[in-house]
Amino acid sequence: MIHFTFSLRTLLVLTLAGLWTAPGVLAAPSSLPLPRPVSAAPQKAPVPAPAKVPPLQQPVPQFVTHYTRSNPAACTSTLRWKPILGTVYYNVKVTLPSGTALPAERTYVAGYSLGLPQDTQGNVKVQIQAFNLDEQPISAPSAVEDVYVDAAKKQALYPDPISRFNSGNGTTLLYPVYNWVPLHGVRNYEVEVLNTKSVSPLKEASDDQLLERGRSTGFDWYDDESHTAPYTMYWRVRGVDENGSPVGQFCPPQPMRCSPDDNWQVGTLGDSISHGGGDLSYSPSDFAYSYQHYLPFDSVNLAESGDTSESTLARFDRDVVPFHPTYLIIMTGSNSLRGWVSGESIISDLTGIRQKCEDNGIIPIFMTLPPVNPANIKKAFDEPTAEGWKDELAKVNQWIRSLPWYIDLGTQFDESEDLPTKYALDGLHLNFRGKRLMAAAISEQWKGIMQKIQDAASAANNANEEQDNSEEE
Repeated sequence: MIHFTFSLRTLLVLTLAGLWTAPGVLAAPSSLPLPRPVSAAPQKAPVPAPAKVPPLQQPVPQFVTHYTRSNPAACTSTLRWKPILGTVYYNVKVTLPSGTALPAERTYVAGYSLGLPQDTQGNVKVQIQAFNLDEQPISAPSAVEDVYVDAAKKQALYPDPISRFNSGNGTTLLYPVYNWVPLHGVRNYEVEVLNTKSVSPLKEASDDQLLERGRSTGFDWYDDESHTAPYTMYWRVRGVDENGSPVGQFCPPQPMRCSPDDNWQVGTLGDSISHGGGDLSYSPSDFAYSYQHYLPFDSVNLAESGDTSESTLARFDRDVVPFHPTYLIIMTGSNSLRGWVSGESIISDLTGIRQKCEDNGIIPIFMTLPPVNPANIKKAFDEPTAEGWKDELAKVNQWIRSLPWYIDLGTQFDESEDLPTKYALDGLHLNFRGKRLMAAAISEQWKGIMQKIQDAASAANNANEEQDNSEEE
């Protein structure tokens, strides 16, 4: 799907900030419904008033870091809270011990780095609330958190890392995405990928320690280089100013592993729907937005954001063959469809992927493509969608359904309709609700698929035995 390079994600964040600097206020209704006139006719019994429907309860953000007099914060400490799924941004209100309220700020991750005056001493009050793309609250305001700040406390200054790879099903990525809580007032960041954790937090890694170095703006970096090794790798990030000079130091090295030697039985291949992420502010390392995370078995994520069906085919030998999974779940072509590529051309690419699987002893399991929502794609990314995409989608899915086995997402999504906003805010990248439905379809159909594969293998063995017997005769 769309490759969330830093420029696109940053553009989105800046656009949000520029277009909606002041949340709108809901206007009061111009008139209230008039009560019905009281009838003079006698009534046999009073008509009970309709039961009041209680308002929908919104979640309340919960802080997970706490600072007290015995465990004070520094003026630059980081606050963290449990994510509210579906949030595009959090509004953060900070009030100093003097009672002075600082200007409200936004953060696009479930964390906030304080940037308090250096003489701040005492209880700082912090309150957060989650909002969606339309600047409507999707959570209640949090309880006011008292953050005790000691101006004399000094601590190392670095972005607080968020990504936790290899932490459960579906958390091993060939193409990692690194997330962090950005430092207050710092836009630019430097990321290093390392072959060791024995590095200085104050210096760049040496050439013999470094696997890759990159720059990003904001709160994440989509790595467009694949990373595999038979050992644990590490990543770290630090802030830099506009001239590239360090702001603070690197965060502690964070482990990650992705090795073809780990005997992966299942791999997943495709574009950003398979890579992960959604709701504009979530990346593939926010695993609640990965369908693989909800499966009853683990898998290695070989998908890459931005893939077309053509590019998925082109990188197969480089990215899939070394892992040699027994089963490969494949879904690619959505970017091609919305980009005016014909269904026939996509089917040709999928046929090529299927042939490469068979040539390498990998069992391909294709997934049908979900629909998209052109209006929401336009709203989120200002990009058009090809006319006639539904007809081309139908051709591709018809081909997939002609295969001996496949995963049918049509059990969860109506392909004749645009993708509902509740499943993909941007019209393309399925959110946590959509990813749960994908996982449900896979889980429900997996046993039947395995049986079909076993039956096919048995039939092939029987045919080979009959052929051997006839040759002996």
